[in-house]
Amino acid sequence: MGHQLVKIYLYSIVLLILGFIASISSYSSYLNTSVFADTSGVDNFILTLPSSCTIQSVNNTHTANLENNTRNTNLGGNPTTFTVYCNDKDGYIIYTIGSSNGTEGNTNLIGSTGSNIPTGIYSGEDTTSSWSFRITSLDNTLTTNPTYAVGEPNFATIPSTWDWVAKKESGTVDSATGSQITATYSAYISGTQASGTYTGQVKYVMFHPSSATRPITLAKAFENAGKSKVPVVDPTSGDTNYYYKMQDMSSSICNAANVFGAASELELVDTRDNSIYWVTKLQNNILDSNEGQCWMTENLDLDFNTTNPDGSIAMRTFTSNDTNLTFYGSTGYDASNGYTCSNTATTTNCTASGETISWTPERATIAPTDLNSTTWKNDKSNPYSYDRGNVEPDGYKDGHGKAGNYYNWTAAVASNNSSSYSGGNAANSICPKGWRLPNTRTYEFSKMLYAYGVTKDDKNTAGYATGGYNKMVASPLYFVRSGIVNNGSLGGPASYGYYWSSAVDSGSSAFDLGFDSGNVGPANSNSRYYGFSVRCVAE
Repeated sequence: MGHQLVKIYLYSIVLLILGFIASISSYSSYLNTSVFADTSGVDNFILTLPSSCTIQSVNNTHTANLENNTRNTNLGGNPTTFTVYCNDKDGYIIYTIGSSNGTEGNTNLIGSTGSNIPTGIYSGEDTTSSWSFRITSLDNTLTTNPTYAVGEPNFATIPSTWDWVAKKESGTVDSATGSQITATYSAYISGTQASGTYTGQVKYVMFHPSSATRPITLAKAFENAGKSKVPVVDPTSGDTNYYYKMQDMSSSICNAANVFGAASELELVDTRDNSIYWVTKLQNNILDSNEGQCWMTENLDLDFNTTNPDGSIAMRTFTSNDTNLTFYGSTGYDASNGYTCSNTATTTNCTASGETISWTPERATIAPTDLNSTTWKNDKSNPYSYDRGNVEPDGYKDGHGKAGNYYNWTAAVASNNSSSYSGGNAANSICPKGWRLPNTRTYEFSKMLYAYGVTKDDKNTAGYATGGYNKMVASPLYFVRSGIVNNGSLGGPASYGYYWSSAVDSGSSAFDLGFDSGNVGPANSNSRYYGFSVRCVAE
């Protein structure tokens, strides 16, 4: 395309919660809050805002003439500055979403000639046309979302669903001058991009806890349900921290949470081995952003055994008090599979009469240094699991991105012999009590991935939407390219990842979620003998 110029206009839109939408021009303006309530809001909340809370914004039009094969890291030379003020102690959250052409969720720069420029992460190298932004707290009085508060030279994608960018913690009050954040925009124009005018919009909203429907995070839902935190000693530092329990999760707690994604993240402890996991509530319906499920956003890291002080191996016994063991006394759920019932005379589902189901795995988890074709066999019927150690193929520092353990499907469904499973869904799993394996027959992987812009549709045949791979491995989903175990060796770490579902495909295969940088399959079918990762979803 030579050295033709591409002209870009970017308009930041501030949506105040009392229903006043203002498209800010290049002059400064002060927006007050004295009109009607806006019931569209964030995540379908019904919102109100006290008159003491305001957003003041300046420098909101960004115009630039860009040459092909160049990047402009400050479109128009004037970052959008938001001054936010609230004089009470309840705190607040600033959300944002791409809203080009007036359509929430549209993250393109719209071209006048019919071509568009998609949003995309920039980390120092360019290959295709894209645009992005970053958020900065000017006075360090706001907590910024690390997904968008990236440092030089990085820029983040514009979110296609409402996501928080900054918040004032509860218990603090703004000074008389308020708190400030800036939004800086960047764009790269490739040599093949058609010249012309491109326009885009980003919408911001202030969410205040005085709304008619108060925001309830997962942590608040646990607190409201009367759950207690338990002490856990960090084996490395010796420090004691306190966590709610994975095993206390329930459908009522998950349903009570009305804040989604990174804003609702919470660390829980699995009481079976005191492992700590990140979880959050994720949307599963793109048409109704108030629908969702609670997911682990870390891979399960449960060993089937412990090591005694003398070095001998002791197998763990899991029960329906701590593990997703909900069925006993039928094909695949009896003594031949390692199950027992506390009432030995019971031949049906023993929990129906208050009894306890127990399961003892027949094989210990393979240690990080012992994986080979002798310790891991491609056996589809009997359980195999492998502990790779504390590694992070995708490098997330806060625990997201850990590889976790690898399980063949038989181990994932808590069985010592899965040869009798020929259809349907496995009722039990190695997930904690209150959690289970996702079900591909009800599109659970697909719906969640589609809601976050990863896939083209919410059916199991979907492939990546534009930018979908980046959303797959980033906040708030954090899926990990942990690789797979096959025939006693680990393949593809940091290249691809696979996650078991509960659904049987045939007598020797089961369905899973698989992805790499080029494609995603929410319902692949693979042999049960592969060692895949496990993510659990709340029941």
